Amino acid sequence: MREKHLGHAVSLATILLSTREQFARALRDAAMASIRARSRGAGFDQPIISRYFLESHVDDALYLIGRDGLDALESNVRFAVDEMIREALENVRMRRTDN
Repeated sequence: MREKHLGHAVSLATILLSTREQFARALRDAAMASIRARSRGAGFDQPIISRYFLESHVDDALYLIGRDGLDALESNVRFAVDEMIREALENVRMRRTDN
């Protein structure tokens, strides 16, 4: 019986990891779409959202979602996307000043 429960736990962990990856892609895509919409025709350097950068925001978003539940789900997801946008644009500004 113990092995059966362990097998279920491993199966669920696999599902959660793939779902987390999909959530990360969705956050990244939402942030990039918003950045592109804001920068049309502005001669804007395309920001880069690194894996490390993305992972930290996914972890923060998942924490907020777990803490606040469904009541604040949309606002927490919007907050995560806005933070990714802010940080990505700040990185572009820093690259420009370095050049």
